[in-house]
Amino acid sequence: MSALRQATFGTKGERSTDRTVRELYDRLPYPAGPKPFSHPDRLATIAVLYGMDPPRIDCCRVLELGCSDGGNIIPMALNLPSSSFLGIDLSSRQIEMGARLIGKLDLGNIELREMNILDVNAKLGQFDYILAHGVFSWVTQPVQDKLLEIIQERLSPTGVAFVSYNTFPGWHSNQVMRDMMLYHCRATSDPRKRAERSVELVRFLDDSIGKEETAYAMFLRTFRSEIERLPHRLSYFFHEYLAESNMPCYFSEFVERIEGVGLEYLSDADPAVYYGNHLPRPMAEKLKSWAADRIEFEQYIDFVRNSAFRRSLLCHRGVVPDQERRFTCMQRLHASTQTVPMDSDNDNPSEGTQKFKTSDNRTFTCDQPLSRALLLRLVRVWPNTVTFDDLLSLSQRTSASDDTLDSSPPFGVFDESLTATLRSLFFSGVIELHASEVQCARKPGERPCTTSLVRHQATVGPGVTDQLHRTVNVDDAAARLLLRHLDGTRDRIALSDILENAVSSGRLNIKYKNKPILEANNLKDVLRRIVDSHLQKLTECALLIR
Repeated sequence: MSALRQATFGTKGERSTDRTVRELYDRLPYPAGPKPFSHPDRLATIAVLYGMDPPRIDCCRVLELGCSDGGNIIPMALNLPSSSFLGIDLSSRQIEMGARLIGKLDLGNIELREMNILDVNAKLGQFDYILAHGVFSWVTQPVQDKLLEIIQERLSPTGVAFVSYNTFPGWHSNQVMRDMMLYHCRATSDPRKRAERSVELVRFLDDSIGKEETAYAMFLRTFRSEIERLPHRLSYFFHEYLAESNMPCYFSEFVERIEGVGLEYLSDADPAVYYGNHLPRPMAEKLKSWAADRIEFEQYIDFVRNSAFRRSLLCHRGVVPDQERRFTCMQRLHASTQTVPMDSDNDNPSEGTQKFKTSDNRTFTCDQPLSRALLLRLVRVWPNTVTFDDLLSLSQRTSASDDTLDSSPPFGVFDESLTATLRSLFFSGVIELHASEVQCARKPGERPCTTSLVRHQATVGPGVTDQLHRTVNVDDAAARLLLRHLDGTRDRIALSDILENAVSSGRLNIKYKNKPILEANNLKDVLRRIVDSHLQKLTECALLIR
């Protein structure tokens, strides 16, 4: 969410609207956080899958429009030190907040600048990746036009832009909630009080329906449960639902607008949702029979899913190759997965079937030898990635044991088989693909280490940014205390001593077998086991680096 949402069309210079927006964000800031689908790695990966040759992310130039306090691009700058990042936002307070963090992390490849989106011009140069999360729907149409103009003019020839926005039909229900909240807080202008009254109304409406099972009742329950989990609830409510401008649109309308300025829709940032693999086959086939092209097909999927939000990737018109050339550049990619086997009865990937569970708790049975072998290989190395060449070697070994294949298949068969399998697994949401290697530790090591950003974030709250650009909530106080000290200089004995000192001084409360840990026999051994357990969990959360 960004102060740019509230900007209105005008000329250069100080504007009354700008002053109003600055005041609102000074009184109720909206802290940003990492958005995994906006990361250049994700954008480059999708571009490669569609046959493009996007700029390398390890030496690229990135612009974020509406960067807030830099919570999205600061982690990118930390992990891509040879790339450069520029974030602009109208709110001086949020820019100052981000600048202070950049100074603490001693980052020299990123700048946050107080700037109106309407003032962006050629002086900024070109960018390989342009990001606009939470801006497009919350500004007036002239500002939307300016945003698309920036992408068209400032995006490098093979670059990719990310634009998120609210969509119909799902936002029709949210619009009803917005109207009711605007009415309920109409008597006050204070942003915090307006947000508090809005939350009050949502809770009242949910409580008032009791155990009803109507569609409206189920919507209210879902709406409330989602907002109750938000870490910055009041700020979210004010800037999401009470902003002056909020202009959802249908996906097909958005595509029509971008095509009008010389841009082209590449894909959704989460293409698995829109590839049709999540739909029952008869339903997918029916939608395809109605749709004249991919745009119409995805619009129908929005109807089926009641989509309220989109993350669209854009590029220049004519850059995307023809359909038959797509998915031929996968040799550049790396693969990973959080999918796990549900049993280990069969360790031979060329025999039998095996059940798996994805990170979003979908289960499936895999009976294809190559798919099983690939998944088991990726499971073993998580949270690290595996190169295409390594998977190709595995593909050759697996296929060699398959009697259905000739012992000496022609050149390229393995490449095509592996590419097709990876493509199927990715577009089914079973694996992830990456444009570059993910730098994680597979084991904690003798002197565990995390990033300087994570060490700082652990002093502020439970939310920290992992190596996959996701927010991980570390709710355990002992684990957060350890994170603050994982700078690569301390072994397990030193880390155990830190926990012991914190417990002895009363700063940390740890129980062991339902008793205060200081009463435990062999205290140091118990603390060592606790340290080992936390380090293993932090490793599995992709928070430790090599």
